[in-house]
Amino acid sequence: MRKFTLVISMLAMGSFVFGQQMDNVQHRLSKMTENSVETTTQSSKRDVIGAGDIIFSETFDSTDWHTAIDDNLVAIPENMPNGWTAYDATGNNFFIRWSTTGPRGRYTSPSTGTAALVDPCTTCLVYSTSDEEGDRGFLLLELDFYNTMPNGSPVDPSIAMDTYVQTRAIDASANGAVSIYLEQNHRFCCANYGPEVGPKLMVSTNLTDWTTYRIDQAAVNATPKKNPSVLEISLSSVAANQSTVYLRFHLKGHVAYYWSMDDVSLYEPMPYDTRMEGFWVDYFKEDRVPYSDANYGKGYNGIPYFGAYSAFQPLVKGRAMAGNFGASQGTNLTLTTKVLKGTSQDENPEELFSATSTPLPLHALGALDTVEVDLNYQIAREVASVGAYHVKGILAMAEEDDIPENNTGVFDFNITENILNYINPTYAHTDRSSPFGFVGSADGDGVGSLYHLNPPTEVIDGTSIPAPHTAEGINVFIARDGYNREIWRAGGVAYLTPTLYEAAMIDGAWDFDDTNATLVGDAIAIDSLMESTWVFLPFNKDGATELLTPAVEGHQYMAMVRFTIGDIVDGGRFWIGADKYTQANYNSLQLAIGEGFGWSSGTKGVSMELMVNPYGVNPKGGAKFMIEMETKGVKTPAEGAILVFHTQDGDNTAVATEYTVDPTGMVETMDTLRMGTYSYTLKWTTAEDEPKQLNGRVSLNQSGIKIVNLIINADNTVGIEAPTMELSMYPNPANNSVTVESNVATSRIVVSNIVGQVVDVINNPATTQTISVSNYATGVYMVTIVDNEGNKVTKRLIKQ
Repeated sequence: MRKFTLVISMLAMGSFVFGQQMDNVQHRLSKMTENSVETTTQSSKRDVIGAGDIIFSETFDSTDWHTAIDDNLVAIPENMPNGWTAYDATGNNFFIRWSTTGPRGRYTSPSTGTAALVDPCTTCLVYSTSDEEGDRGFLLLELDFYNTMPNGSPVDPSIAMDTYVQTRAIDASANGAVSIYLEQNHRFCCANYGPEVGPKLMVSTNLTDWTTYRIDQAAVNATPKKNPSVLEISLSSVAANQSTVYLRFHLKGHVAYYWSMDDVSLYEPMPYDTRMEGFWVDYFKEDRVPYSDANYGKGYNGIPYFGAYSAFQPLVKGRAMAGNFGASQGTNLTLTTKVLKGTSQDENPEELFSATSTPLPLHALGALDTVEVDLNYQIAREVASVGAYHVKGILAMAEEDDIPENNTGVFDFNITENILNYINPTYAHTDRSSPFGFVGSADGDGVGSLYHLNPPTEVIDGTSIPAPHTAEGINVFIARDGYNREIWRAGGVAYLTPTLYEAAMIDGAWDFDDTNATLVGDAIAIDSLMESTWVFLPFNKDGATELLTPAVEGHQYMAMVRFTIGDIVDGGRFWIGADKYTQANYNSLQLAIGEGFGWSSGTKGVSMELMVNPYGVNPKGGAKFMIEMETKGVKTPAEGAILVFHTQDGDNTAVATEYTVDPTGMVETMDTLRMGTYSYTLKWTTAEDEPKQLNGRVSLNQSGIKIVNLIINADNTVGIEAPTMELSMYPNPANNSVTVESNVATSRIVVSNIVGQVVDVINNPATTQTISVSNYATGVYMVTIVDNEGNKVTKRLIKQ
């Protein structure tokens, strides 16, 4: 047996230059200032700063800043307006300059060769709030451009940056509390962040003594989750009541790719403003994953986005980071954590559970406090629990919060019939994952996720034998990636092999033997036809090995996809998808390099799903698409549009089935699909005869038909609307039986009498379901259908 440990040694392997770096991730809690105790935070884009007085503001408007560059887009430092200055310690004139276009260079530009020095990356600039008002100016550091030769080849050796821009003196003498607001977008390579490496904010009151703050908001070789990425820091300990305050934005030690900044403001915060800076619910806590600041947000055991009802574990603890961004300290800070049936978008979700933490007496100015509350709540492990849920965390102080709307955190999740995964399939394409992102990797290495299964609660019919789980296979998303295309263009393919390992409890800890897989499947050839689609990798089954009978609650299993690409491309790598938006956690970041398994310590989850059916059950489903166009508020069927639905045949060959939208607007795909996530492409032509298309995903997580309503808007974007539930019953009044019809897949039908007592429940009904009412007493009953997301529709039934 090989001990299953955190393979921290992998973090020392590094990554290939300009490749995807999966290691060297530090959570916000470790991002304390290097000379003080202030903290940084990343939040989503905000239109209005939660501020009192605005002390200083700069949007880099072209009216003032257009003279700061010449016609060749070269910085003219002496022309920087409003008292700003620029400096480059390398002596190469590698200035942070004003710009209205994106960055250029060998690894950033969409072009190659000499054109890379001309063509900007239009998706790399900062999408700042002021841009929405017509102002396109921002500050830009083109690291790639400065490290690209005139012929388009890289500078060798690369030149590390040491450059900054600095504000004029700012008067904050009348402000008892001071914070900064900044919008940015960046990607850096190839050195780990540290005291002398990475983007910094430096603050001084005398130009001699500087306090330094780390302001990186994404891992090395990655971009922030949002653009713009909003940074807010309390500077009160340095800048409050000071007549001269200087801000310096400084980058050292990196050679690529770009850094763009906009909308800088110094402001006095509102008196009381605590903010939810992170919200987690621990799922089936294990003591060997330490709950410490160093692992907060990395090593926690998060709730799966999809969790099979038979395998769902207890929700153990609600945890939050609360940042005090107000001008005053607060008292008696608490976290209330609620478990609710229905999505976070539902108007009236059903509250199942609520708990509030013991008050934290002091919430100090500028502090980032950890609060937690015990939950120990188990959602019933039965098929009736299938549906959508969410957890909500709410922060409160004894004092009235001036900005209460930023005190809440939520996480949506789903209980399914047989799907286990940690990512939101909608975001399966937002990042990438591969064992080949690590030095030392080789064919046969892999990425995967940890899952927890429970002992069976049922027995096989007619026997006393526990009814085991049946492992079917792994669903994985194939990334759209340049490295993959290099292999395909060279005539090669990648082979992915699904593998499942069962842990054993040894000396109080789970161990895996990486030489002894419980289940494997055939190596599936992944070619270019599978790009941007979900691919199912089935396990080989013999009627016995696929049957899993866990011995204890939360028994661990490792689902691993192993990669083989050969040497068709020198130094080649192959990538599958990853989700950088759904909160990554310990379970979703497993890695196999050489001998043994480890935790990759990243900020994204691998885009994969494990299918584990209940014994003797093989859930099937399907999808119906209602595809419409909206013009001036009027929706009409998108007749003539093409829907391409991606599946596989019995030989795991990619199948792309085309459906033409008819005058009804409805497209019905096959209704015998296994549970899991599928990809589709919608193609249409605009009024100007311009071809358009959208790539999307639909998850079938319960037996029945799922309705997907796609709306092509006037601006040729596509929105997805939830269908309105409809319920019909006949005959009504009824004597012996009644037929209940719904237009969407339902999780259950509930029949109750006029005083609310439940008299009948039908779980997982068909969309057309007949119910016997012959034994009902004469009277009035209420029939309620509940869909997979917890929505309900009720109608009255009369029993004669």
